[in-house]
Amino acid sequence: MKRTLLIIVTISMVMSTGILANVAENDDNDLLESLLEEYLQFEKHSSLENTVNDDDQSSREWLKMYDSESTDFTHRMSLLEWQYETDITPEHAQALIDINVEYSEWILKKVKEAEEYTNVKANDLQRQLKLIKTRATPKDPGVTKQMAELETKLSNIYAEGKVEHNGTLLRLEPELQDILSKSRDYDTLLWAWKGWRDISGKLMRKSYTDFVKLQNIGARENGFKDYGDFRRRGPYEMDIADMVDELFLQIKPMYLQLHAYVRRRLRENYPMAGITKTSPIPAHLFGNMWAQQWDQILDLVTPYPYVSTDEPNILKRKGFTPLKMMRTAEEFFTSIGLDRMTRSFWEKSMLTRPKGREVACHASASDFSDGEDFRIKMCAEVTKGELQTMHHEMGHIEYYMQYAHQPNVYRGGANPGFHEAVGDTIALSVMTPGHMEKIGLANEEESSSEDTDKQMINFLLSMALSKIAFLPFGLLIDKYRWDIYSGKVDETNYNAKWWEYRIKHQGVSPPIPRSENDFDPGAKNHVATNVPYIRYFFSFILQFMFHESLCDKAGYEGPLYYCDIFQSKTAGESLKNMLSMGASKPWPDALEAISGKRFVDTSSIIKYFEPLMKWLKEDNEKHGETPGWDPNEETYKSENDISKQALVREILEALKENDQY
Repeated sequence: MKRTLLIIVTISMVMSTGILANVAENDDNDLLESLLEEYLQFEKHSSLENTVNDDDQSSREWLKMYDSESTDFTHRMSLLEWQYETDITPEHAQALIDINVEYSEWILKKVKEAEEYTNVKANDLQRQLKLIKTRATPKDPGVTKQMAELETKLSNIYAEGKVEHNGTLLRLEPELQDILSKSRDYDTLLWAWKGWRDISGKLMRKSYTDFVKLQNIGARENGFKDYGDFRRRGPYEMDIADMVDELFLQIKPMYLQLHAYVRRRLRENYPMAGITKTSPIPAHLFGNMWAQQWDQILDLVTPYPYVSTDEPNILKRKGFTPLKMMRTAEEFFTSIGLDRMTRSFWEKSMLTRPKGREVACHASASDFSDGEDFRIKMCAEVTKGELQTMHHEMGHIEYYMQYAHQPNVYRGGANPGFHEAVGDTIALSVMTPGHMEKIGLANEEESSSEDTDKQMINFLLSMALSKIAFLPFGLLIDKYRWDIYSGKVDETNYNAKWWEYRIKHQGVSPPIPRSENDFDPGAKNHVATNVPYIRYFFSFILQFMFHESLCDKAGYEGPLYYCDIFQSKTAGESLKNMLSMGASKPWPDALEAISGKRFVDTSSIIKYFEPLMKWLKEDNEKHGETPGWDPNEETYKSENDISKQALVREILEALKENDQY
């Protein structure tokens, strides 16, 4: 410091007296040149330091303004999305299109402004600016408007779809879903399966093709290879393609054992279906419109049906309603120290289908960005599956609440899979036989030790039908869409490739021949409504990591599959701390905060299902079942004569069950 001051004083004196010029004339300036060089370097460093400080300060002020404006936008957009999804009309659809166009124009302007801050040093400021700039929004407002219109059109086709039978209109939820989950008539199942695809995906093909092209325009304008590249790298801050493939390889042996076991049991129940020991399984036989989870056919595949602790209608018998089910979900979250639902939640949520208007029944949770207004939308039925869904959606709400104090840019999950995993982590405790007993929803009969072992296998199989069965489906939806965005799949082979992926990854095949006149992926909500899906694949692994860690913190000792963290404030505090981080840190930091690990790990899910996998392997060997399938083997019934009598009976039962008849 003293030397710097000496240099400044010396240079100033020399310059003020004109000595520098005289010395230069005599070529005796080595010392002065040296001093001058040091002075200039000092000035450069000082100027840069001041610029950096100014950039940090000015970016901080800009981010405050951005936070205020973006919060206002997300609030208004959430209100209009809610309005549209709970009352589908052309006017509400147009309002949603208009706000999306307005937001796109605004965010493009803000991204350009954010790019001006190039010398920011503070890590938190750098992260906020990075997240703001990570976009795939088209530069042309006209393109954005076309995208919004197409997205709304695709959503409308899905939400308003109804299958007609003798003048009766059946919606996806609940009537068609009820037929798929409750009917055991092969041809009735096929009628419902095909009917939904005819009035949903089949009508979307051209619009979906146009939509993909516009999405790619925006992604490439923002420096991504295509929109799939944006979806992999943007929310996850790294390319996750290889990671998800490796994770699935670790889990695949479990899936293959489960698939072989279920294939045998379905072959026994549907001898006309063309299922062999080496074939894929027809997609309409799993009790689910998309064959993504198989728990609705538990009655067909339960290993020990006479010792089951599950009573399908126990919720109704115990007087549960959708409201009481939601209160039960809240009780679990508050028991571990998380927050109660707000007054507006109970006043404004939509828990059952309203009469007199079209709504989007697919369950979802909404954050209205004011710290108070949080809502759930669903058309709930009184079933254990819906109770589990309520815990899932309330997990989103708890996440919203815990990071509400963060800047708007950080109000999101550490990555999208985290958001989906929270409620399901809680549900892993809720669905245990022990917790079912605590809340009065378990079979009250005493069991022998031998029966207890069999009940354990029954329980783990029921969980595997939901959790393990889902994993290849959770993987393939976005792998398929990534390949559409990259051009590996195009409109000339949409449907052929869809079934190629489903057979390859899932061992599930179409029950009837399909063609390029069909667009079967569009029969799935997340394709029709443009929602990324790989998040669910991550969440189905993360939830077991979270579960094991929270069980350890709760001091639980015993099999992981029986752990219940109900009333453990210690476990709740650990979860709460992670949730409060939002997206303020890279997701490995959030994962480490709750699990102690910085990478996604399959050891917890493998540990959870270990007893079942041992049993499945032995049972498959006992019955001569070889895991795997021949992708070229067709599973078409030789003749499909949909029984009119059976079909009418199933439809009437579905309508009567839901008070529509």
